Formats: sequence, structure tokens, C-alpha cells
Amino acid sequence: MHQTDWTQDSEPVKNFVELATADGFRPSSIDQGRLVLLRYQQFLQERFNLDLNTAGWKEFAAYKAHLAQSGIARTTVRGYLSYLITFYRLRAQATQDPQLLELFTKLKAIGMPRKAKSVKWTSFAPEVLTRILETAKSQAFVGEGLRAVSSEDYAFPLTMALISIRSKSRSLTLNP
Repeated sequence: MHQTDWTQDSEPVKNFVELATADGFRPSSIDQGRLVLLRYQQFLQERFNLDLNTAGWKEFAAYKAHLAQSGIARTTVRGYLSYLITFYRLRAQATQDPQLLELFTKLKAIGMPRKAKSVKWTSFAPEVLTRILETAKSQAFVGEGLRAVSSEDYAFPLTMALISIRSKSRSLTLNP
């Protein structure tokens, strides 16, 4: 497992870790928040020559746009931005600084991208399942020396196809 030296973090990031720990965050959430803050801090330094203490809502909006354009999934962008907003919320609560509270309020208003619409699950069409199974069956045996040996790769698509067939037949019987 890779060990990280947290003592090299900037003061705002160390402050986040302390505040999040005191607020009862899970260790995994603290670690994720810390990593997001480090990425944001690097972005601020490279793009605006600012740090976490001097960045404002315009820089946050620029980071939001940067994440959206980078091809990261919308759910991941929401997660990153929620950690940043949490960082400023924790600081505003701890210091009772009106400027930090105003910044937190603005960041929350700028907010996160909307949740992606969930798409109702549909199973494969029978033709697609047939093609998947035929392709898997063609790879079902691999040559090992002079004999054919069952491939491990066939079991997985076969299992997935059978699950899809079962769920398709179940949905047909439940929803005539």
C-alpha cells in the first residue's frame, strides 16, 4: 500500500483534515477530500497563482468549468465540488468569519452540476444475446499444446447473458 506524507500538505489542507476529523468524517472521506483539495490547490496555483486561502467563487466556477470540460463523469465532478464546498463550510463554521460564510453561500449557489438522469435498465435484445453467446462460444476453447482446454473467458459472458435472459423473461411475465 502506498503511504502518503501528510506533513507536506499546506496549512489549509491540514486544517481541513483537522476540522473534518473533529466533525466526525469517515477516514476515507477525509482522505478523498484531502486529495480533491490538493488537486484544486494545484489548479489554483497553475491557473491563477492563488492558494486555497485567497481563492474565491470565480476560481471555483473556473474549476467547475475545467472539470466539466475534462471529460470527467458528472457524478465525479459533483463529488469533487461537494468536497470543496464542505472545505469552505467547515472553515466558515470553525472561524465564524462572515467572509468565509459568504464565500460558502456563493459556492453553494454556484453549486454542483445537476444529477445525470437515470436511465431505466433494459436487458439485451435476443439477437444481441445470441451474438454475445456465439462470440463467447467461439472463444470457449483455447489450444494448449495438442489439446483444446476450456477457456475461463466463456463462463463470464455466458453467466451475464443468462442473467439477462432470466430478467428479460421475468419482466415479460410481470409486465404483460
